[in-house]
Amino acid sequence: MLTTLVTVNPMYAYFDVDERTYLELVGASSGGQSTWTADLHYPVLMRLANEDQFTRTGSINFLDNRVNANTGTIRMRATFDNPVGILKAGLFVRIRLADRHAVPRLPYSG
Repeated sequence: MLTTLVTVNPMYAYFDVDERTYLELVGASSGGQSTWTADLHYPVLMRLANEDQFTRTGSINFLDNRVNANTGTIRMRATFDNPVGILKAGLFVRIRLADRHAVPRLPYSG
């Protein structure tokens, strides 16, 4: 490998969501038909390791097409604006989905 390219604006945060949370997100009441899975604009909140509040906003722009059979989770990716460049690849963050489901700390990937 000669080089690695990393985007800095926007930044991406990859995270895994358990299948129960995923099913709640798509909405059992809508018969599994949810507009956010088609449009991928579901809102998410983020905070850095030294922050107490989830003040950074972003949205999901990737949803894997399968559930990991070993872990029972599905991979998602959210995008966050980073105009000042304070967010760096490899930082650990906490992600909160709009319905208040917390996702474990995971490193950024650019």
